[in-house]
Amino acid sequence: MLTNNTVECITTTISRLFALCVLLVLSSTAQTMSIETLQKNKQLHIHLNKIESENTVPKQQVTLEVEVLSIYPFSDNVNLSYLDLENTVVIQESERTELDTKEIDGKQWFIQRKKIIVYPLEPGTYNVPAITAEVFINIDNQEKLSGQLQTSLYQFDVNIPSSLQNAGNYIASSKVTLNFTEDPKEQATFNVGNAVTHIYEIKADNVHTLILPKLEM
Repeated sequence: MLTNNTVECITTTISRLFALCVLLVLSSTAQTMSIETLQKNKQLHIHLNKIESENTVPKQQVTLEVEVLSIYPFSDNVNLSYLDLENTVVIQESERTELDTKEIDGKQWFIQRKKIIVYPLEPGTYNVPAITAEVFINIDNQEKLSGQLQTSLYQFDVNIPSSLQNAGNYIASSKVTLNFTEDPKEQATFNVGNAVTHIYEIKADNVHTLILPKLEM
């Protein structure tokens, strides 16, 4: 006949064995998890997209966005490899990482996005090589994984319209302003030998200073 103490001892032993089994299962799962297996199981994705949808002309800003989607939360921001693209000026990734979540087919996905700015200098087809992304994943608060993903090869076209065929210098921007100031700004009369400085300033949206043409006076 089992006493109360015996039943309590058996119950405690069973509870401990169950807890140990759960820990072993979780530990085994964490050990077999990797960035490669997550991607293979379609639990982790990477995409490369061109943000601008309109036709691109030489010297116009092109925004390439690397997007990483995971069913598990991220433990740190994604890091991108350096992009070297011929006949372009590349403004490498900013420190800022855009964070987002989205429900897809009833599942919540965690998303990180990072942008790279490219200024193509000549017309033609540009082949973007694979960009390596180092990602950091938190698996059910049990294990932190890190590893690398690579984007697929990507290409975009740059065409010069007929209106710019014979143009020399131009600025590819939706808004350009040219300002003129004089130093000294206010002076009624000048004496021989007085210095006067004329300042011309160009401002353009979404254009890097390296792309702005040199002012010919």
